[in-house]
Amino acid sequence: IRVSNDIKRAEQNMCGAESQKIIGTSNVSSFAQIEADTLVSVNNILNPTLAKDACLRRPGAVCHTNLDCSPNSLHAEQADFFGIDYFGNTEAEKKFWQEELICGQAQPQPFLTSPDYLDYDITQNRCCRAVGNDFTMYTSGDTTIIPDLGADNTNLITDRFPYNNPSLNFRYSRYAVATPSRAGAGPLTTPVAETPAVVNTSTPKAFQWKTFNDTGKKTCCGGGWVRKFADGTTDWSNASRLQMDVTKLSCLNYKNDLVFNQPGEVSDFNFNQDLNFVCRSPADGGCIQNEVPIASAFEITYPSDVGVTIGTIDTTPLVPPAPGQPCEQGFTVDGPYAPRYFENPVPIFLPTDNCRNYFHNNIDKRGVSLTLPTYIGATEAQQGNIINIQVRFMDSSGSELTTGLAVPSGAACVVANNPRDNADLGANANLDTTVPPSVEAARYCIQTDASGRTILHIAASDDPPPGITNWAYAGIVINYRALNSADYQHLTPPACDGTVGVNGTTSCDNGMNPGNALYYLTKLARLELLGVPQIYYEPLYCNSDRSKIVGGIFDATSETRAEFDTISFPYDRSVNERTLEEIYTTDFNGANPLTDDGSRNTAALDPGAANEPLGRITFQDEVVLPQIFSGSDFKCCIELGQVTADSTKCCSNNSTVIDGERTCTL
Repeated sequence: IRVSNDIKRAEQNMCGAESQKIIGTSNVSSFAQIEADTLVSVNNILNPTLAKDACLRRPGAVCHTNLDCSPNSLHAEQADFFGIDYFGNTEAEKKFWQEELICGQAQPQPFLTSPDYLDYDITQNRCCRAVGNDFTMYTSGDTTIIPDLGADNTNLITDRFPYNNPSLNFRYSRYAVATPSRAGAGPLTTPVAETPAVVNTSTPKAFQWKTFNDTGKKTCCGGGWVRKFADGTTDWSNASRLQMDVTKLSCLNYKNDLVFNQPGEVSDFNFNQDLNFVCRSPADGGCIQNEVPIASAFEITYPSDVGVTIGTIDTTPLVPPAPGQPCEQGFTVDGPYAPRYFENPVPIFLPTDNCRNYFHNNIDKRGVSLTLPTYIGATEAQQGNIINIQVRFMDSSGSELTTGLAVPSGAACVVANNPRDNADLGANANLDTTVPPSVEAARYCIQTDASGRTILHIAASDDPPPGITNWAYAGIVINYRALNSADYQHLTPPACDGTVGVNGTTSCDNGMNPGNALYYLTKLARLELLGVPQIYYEPLYCNSDRSKIVGGIFDATSETRAEFDTISFPYDRSVNERTLEEIYTTDFNGANPLTDDGSRNTAALDPGAANEPLGRITFQDEVVLPQIFSGSDFKCCIELGQVTADSTKCCSNNSTVIDGERTCTL
């Protein structure tokens, strides 16, 4: 109890000569020139002075006059004449003594003739910094991670309080009113004041904000305070302080990198010709972009593995074809456009035929050649990503009769005229029409022509399989391993895997399904706090390729996970006894967050052992975006909802007249 009382007394009171300099072998008060003798020895006072052993009041303490407070105007005037060697060799401590207090309140004392004079309650007076005045609150660190710290503050120790030793170097008086601690806070539900300090490659303590909050509220008259912007203003109307290239976020909208890089399993011709088709019909589902879900409340949905994904594209018209009727076909995010018709030397279709990528009839239009879509990773030489090709036989009313299997021709894919007349496809005497369509209903082959185009040729026999002699038209259905899915087969193994197509490629190359908007906001919102020393920053790993990060944020020239790893450090959950996930939500997987990582975390999902399961972080020195807030400069102001005479006095820098009174508002 005695220790607690001593701390409380030190939070409220300051002794005379609490700032000293060692001169020779003696400790000399920094303010000796404004200090008289001890209180019992003072016979007369001819000049403004303070008793040497005066008990002065710290910020937030009850007072009667301005000179009850410390630092007051006498201290501030004297401090201007001395160098930092009088203040423990830091600019921060000198500024503390220059930022004088008054004995007052947020609202100025009314004149004697004012009608509200008797309503002014002087018992509410506190030692405080006047509204509209600036003040400083520093963080221990270095100029690498706190760019505006100042060279004279790199040795500052923010919890070295002068009341313990007034002459110590690197002391700091500002936080004596909050008594912050360096001890671990633990998994507390009630925040405790922690020492403002950051160390490179170390996870900062979580409750440092409370020290700033408690100190600011006690320091400023009325308790209102705000951190200043890096430009020295409190102008909240400037909405363009955070400037980043939002196009860099595009990799979050895809679960494969088709729009950024050509897959090794896709021919140059097909890639270059078809790339502008991947998002032609977004209203009909024909877009390769994945929608980022919007949070319905405050739940966070995390990125998830794409897993084994079978893509399907079906050229069957959605409504029975008729002359002059537009051809409508279905699309998906994995199959965003219909395969395009390839014109053979001997055409099967007339120029007036619409949507020539399916069998128009069972007589002369029962074959078709298609440019293989760029989202299907296959060539003539490598067809492992095609699971199977089917044919949907339809009657004239649009009802499906059956779905049959198309089988490879088994011969070299050389189509001189067209697939209908080809001896290995539509004109193949060996095509078995006696077996059910589920065994064999058509034949196909894949060709790479002289221009490098990959073409799918497919045809049905003129002698239909049993039971479907009356089919009117038929669509081509291609089932394939979706790009970047877990079992996608690469022509050339990616750098993170040495084996082609053995249940995928390891997760560093797989795509991810996007998290919801709130998940990304938890990362991006931190960028609006650039300049605040305690804020650390997390990467956003691309859903299109988790081995890459969203570019334009960090000083990582290659914009890869490996590069970010070299400029970051592992988040240490033991510092605050919570995971990154628990910062944002209490809804986590894992019985004990200290021993069970759970299956969802704020790092990119990555079962690979090489990944940091709890994510990596870095400070602002590795962020390429400009600083938004000051690291140490603040302003005393009037809080929201309080009456003001002037908008510039408001913490929001804005006011509105409400019920006849000008009131601070957003």
